[in-house]
Amino acid sequence: MRSQGWWVVVAPVAWFALAAPVLAQAGDAAGVRPPQPPQPPAAVEGGGPRFVPPVVGPGFRPERRDQVERFQMDRIARAIEQGRPLDPQMEQWLAAYSESHLIRPSDLNPVDDAHYSVAEIYLRKEQYADCLQRLRKVIESAGEENETAWVTHLNMGNVERRRGAIQQAIEEYKRVKGRWAGYAQRRLLATMEESGLLDEAVAVLEANYARATDRGEQLAILKRIADIYARNGEDEKAIATYDRIASEFGRDEMDRLVQAANEYVVQRMDRAMEFLRAGQEDEIEPIEQEIQQRIAALRAQGRDAEADAMQRAQEAARRRLEQEYRKRRRPGPGAEPPVGP
Repeated sequence: MRSQGWWVVVAPVAWFALAAPVLAQAGDAAGVRPPQPPQPPAAVEGGGPRFVPPVVGPGFRPERRDQVERFQMDRIARAIEQGRPLDPQMEQWLAAYSESHLIRPSDLNPVDDAHYSVAEIYLRKEQYADCLQRLRKVIESAGEENETAWVTHLNMGNVERRRGAIQQAIEEYKRVKGRWAGYAQRRLLATMEESGLLDEAVAVLEANYARATDRGEQLAILKRIADIYARNGEDEKAIATYDRIASEFGRDEMDRLVQAANEYVVQRMDRAMEFLRAGQEDEIEPIEQEIQQRIAALRAQGRDAEADAMQRAQEAARRRLEQEYRKRRRPGPGAEPPVGP
């Protein structure tokens, strides 16, 4: 029987499983320690499905902090460039990383790459004006409407924020388009809140609310607005926004959102069961990936009730898959036991 690679848990944070032990000893440059990965499911007696850690390459042994940081940054950049969501733990790590590093665009030419290398040296030396000057050279070379320019504006926003030039940082974050635009807006909102620009932050979120068509997303945006007010002592505005949530979203609607999340997983995992019974195990892993990406997207939006429902449904479905797998592996009367994985 073919290898059970489909059983790999492919959550967007899976790469922490390899890097976490190193970072637990060394810590990260900004003092943010990544979470411990969840415990993998136990192997099934008789050679059933079992967790397989992510493979980086033959002989990969990260021994230095910078090696681990590059490894993690590459994974995050690849996720964003592929349109996959970042969960809050990834974003926390990336924010800390950006305090002393630049996020490199994936399509830098050798000249612009050299400018980035010099800019990062200046960043570590806290020579922010020189760092920004080098980054501007990259934009002059690349032009404005491309991924290199947008990622560079994101870096410039981070540098301006670090040197305390809040309005300049806000303007730079607003210039980011493309695949990094969502992350840049979250940095924008964090900068506004930290600087006491609450009305400006709420205006950004209200614009997001007006564009949103998904009721769960609208609910999450309103809750974020209310939480911003509550965190910053704007009690009356917080109460008004929480009351708005209560009036616009009933309990029945929330229950429907949770039920829809549950049914989404049930339908996808029923399909996975069909593949298992047909001997097409290789088709199961993409289904797992799709579900995990959806869970990560919901958590990034603060929609934990829906994400939790999906997580529970997926775990229950995995147990059914495991039982089916064991049943199919059990030899019949007089049959030879299976050989191989």
